[in-house]
Amino acid sequence: MKSVVNIKDKLELLNDGLLKLNSGHGTIICINGDTGYGKSFLIESFNRFVKEKPGLYQSVLVENQSPIGKFDVSLIQPMLPFSRALQKLFSGEEATPEKKLAKNIFMTTLASMPIVGDVFYFVKETAKDWRQYKKEKTSEKIIKVSSAVQDYYDTLLAITDKKPLVLLFDDFHWSDAQSVELISYIAQNIDNIAILIAFTYRENLLQSRAYPLLKFIDNFVGKYPSIWKIELEPLNKPSIRELCRIYLPKYEINQTFEDWLFDKSMGVPSVVTEYLKYFAINNPFNIDGTLKSELLNQLELFDSSVSSVFAQLLDRLSEEEKNILSVCSAEGKEFTALVVSKLLNTDVLTTIKKLRSIQNRTGIIKSLGAQMRYGIKTTTYTFTQAFYHSFFAKKLEYEEYVALHSQIANILQEQFNNAESDEVREEIAPYIAAHSAESGDDESARKMMLLTAQLAGKYGSSEIVREVYNDYISLKQGKAEDNGNLEGIDSDELAFQSLFNLSSNYSGGINDTPNDSDDSVKFNYVDFITLRKAIIHDFNSGELQSVYNLATLYINNQNLQFSTTELLQLYCFAIRSAVELNNLSAAEDLYNSAKEIYEQNQDEISSCLFLNTAALLHYKKGRNTEALKSLEEAAKLLINLPSELKLLTIANLGLILKESSPAMAEKYIKAARKLSSAIEFDEFSKFLN
Repeated sequence: MKSVVNIKDKLELLNDGLLKLNSGHGTIICINGDTGYGKSFLIESFNRFVKEKPGLYQSVLVENQSPIGKFDVSLIQPMLPFSRALQKLFSGEEATPEKKLAKNIFMTTLASMPIVGDVFYFVKETAKDWRQYKKEKTSEKIIKVSSAVQDYYDTLLAITDKKPLVLLFDDFHWSDAQSVELISYIAQNIDNIAILIAFTYRENLLQSRAYPLLKFIDNFVGKYPSIWKIELEPLNKPSIRELCRIYLPKYEINQTFEDWLFDKSMGVPSVVTEYLKYFAINNPFNIDGTLKSELLNQLELFDSSVSSVFAQLLDRLSEEEKNILSVCSAEGKEFTALVVSKLLNTDVLTTIKKLRSIQNRTGIIKSLGAQMRYGIKTTTYTFTQAFYHSFFAKKLEYEEYVALHSQIANILQEQFNNAESDEVREEIAPYIAAHSAESGDDESARKMMLLTAQLAGKYGSSEIVREVYNDYISLKQGKAEDNGNLEGIDSDELAFQSLFNLSSNYSGGINDTPNDSDDSVKFNYVDFITLRKAIIHDFNSGELQSVYNLATLYINNQNLQFSTTELLQLYCFAIRSAVELNNLSAAEDLYNSAKEIYEQNQDEISSCLFLNTAALLHYKKGRNTEALKSLEEAAKLLINLPSELKLLTIANLGLILKESSPAMAEKYIKAARKLSSAIEFDEFSKFLN
């Protein structure tokens, strides 16, 4: 098997999980690695290893849904990875309606489970039977979770009762909040469940995007003995030598060549293998075994990114094949014969024939076989590496990109219109929303987002409803040409409002019917980050009255569930805008209300911001002693705070001290000028003169 280099010890650790499973004890294995570090290869290798032990385990490998353009479609589909896993488990030979537990467990299994809606139905019925059959194992005796999570949990218990279960998830970093809730639930009782869950993820992506899985990693990894972590790292030089022997026939050790590979690739496995694939076609050695310096010099023109190396291998593809792969990339890292055939305006059989040819000759794509997508069964493909998908997606010109996403949205809209059940329409809706958003059709995207939110609300996931709502608001603001103003509440937002109230996990919301005469009751949830962006945009645009109106509107809305940190920031915006509007009495009233919140607040950043805002108000009202006292309190917080807040506080000290202590003021102002230059805030210096 190729490229097993450097993962043998990882496979052994995964095998240790199987040994535990044989004794009825579960394990969750988290596989972290950056792009190109071999996460997919490792989990696929383990899947093949498990499959080589027929009859011992029920096992399934699922690749999570990757984003479509800038749209994280997987985050707004409740239980998507687990639903796909159950679809695979119960659509094959591993488990059928005849293979059922006692007391009619699994008698409700459908002959086929083509759509997410049917999976939810199956899960609910199976979980109900299981709870009647073995009450001592039911989730009802553990902590409170949403009903959907309880049902999935009990269904997994029912499945593991007859045979241990292995669930493998690739790219689990894109998991929705409810799937993370389920795996967290499983983790708390993992020692008593015959299940092994292994998933790959990119921790740097979790941290930069704050995806739901981050909470699981922070709360469980390293804190529970049955939850293990595997870190994938760059290849070392001995591993590179072993790969050379695999990819290059009759390879003889060449230290210079291996050093060159290591330096160019930095040990990233995917980059090393792409270079070696290139050298397998273009021999880097002369007859006497010396290196062809001209070939290496030619490659020195390229950087070490995978895409630039891969570009050297494109000669194997015709222009038609390159175009086909670019068209495929528009649907996503995974794509279907159904959609691609319509985009290419060819019949499905011809499309499959062309894709099979590319697959067999290049390995750039591979078939996943018949999968349920968009409510029907269709042959599904995937790019074998994320950078392959990215490479061909970037080859599309802007007009091509928009047109392809528009066509895909239209294809899916036709499927949506012809669907015979609400469940099928609910499954298709997120994809129409994503492709519509990428094509610029915001109206269609927002309509489908509401349907998606309704599905999430139906299964008790307020977090996913909020995720959809954030996307909805972003599109709504984009339609207003990024003017930063929140538009008036429309009927769709009122529909979102009712979804929050229905979501079982949602603790806020309003109980009364909204009154059109009272704007404040129309807001029962707002994404604070989106609101803050709108306020800052208005402030920078000089729309001070708009800043004041927005901030005070949300401050006075008793139905919202802002944290003290968020509320204190709103007060800062309101006070600052009131001061700038010379409405000092209103600013004073706001300040007096905010002081109590400040005393409860634990966040140093918002506290520092409030103290600077208070200093401004004191200064404007001639209370210089109070102003300096506020800034001295702010200065005590600065050690671990961002440079921007340090700059703000130092500059304010300098400006306020100008009259009473010019020499001291000049020291602060010089320090502020130096800091503003260091953090590239040169424009800020203009305010210090």
